[in-house]
Amino acid sequence: MRVLVTAFEPFGGQEENASRLAVEALPATVAGAAVERAVLPCVFGAAAEAALAAVDSVRPDVVLACGEHRGAAGLAVERVALNLASTPSDHPDNGGTAPEERPLVPGAPGSLCATVPVADCVRAAQAAGVPAHLSCSAGLYVCNSVMYALLLRQRGPLAPGAAAPAMAGFVHVPGTPAQATRGILAEPLPSMDTALSARGLEAVVTACVGALRQVRA
Repeated sequence: MRVLVTAFEPFGGQEENASRLAVEALPATVAGAAVERAVLPCVFGAAAEAALAAVDSVRPDVVLACGEHRGAAGLAVERVALNLASTPSDHPDNGGTAPEERPLVPGAPGSLCATVPVADCVRAAQAAGVPAHLSCSAGLYVCNSVMYALLLRQRGPLAPGAAAPAMAGFVHVPGTPAQATRGILAEPLPSMDTALSARGLEAVVTACVGALRQVRA
């Protein structure tokens, strides 16, 4: 079994992205499944394209996309992706784009639900000693666009050579203490050590692999 875990490049003037640090800290194998990684650009359109290209290359059974949520106190396992992109003009993506109330895919469903077992993922992270909770929306920034693209791919139809995972989901990880210390995350906003975030992601991957094995048994 193969699992693809994606993260994002730094954005908003940061030197690093907490999601990339946590994903890079994952072991090569989790619960007997090979873990592949991909780092996505923080750019609308390009991020979704890169995520789908990684899916076509790796052909994973599970995709877990990850992003950074500055100021969060724990992992957020996302339930829903919206067919919408919107961000203030003073918070553009790394390409300088700041869409306002724009559909990601005109004519496609307004929302799509994660196909990973979200409640099990939260419980697994908590059991590993990592703060985690369910979140009802991945927001309207680039993270949401990637989650939506992955879930829409699952619905098909697939183009020749394209692949779709059996499960797909998204997890937001908090910023790191080092980011807070540098002032990128102004005190007293919460943060989380990279090792703890990686432990939580490993638990989430384990829950996804276990659930898929049960389905296929």
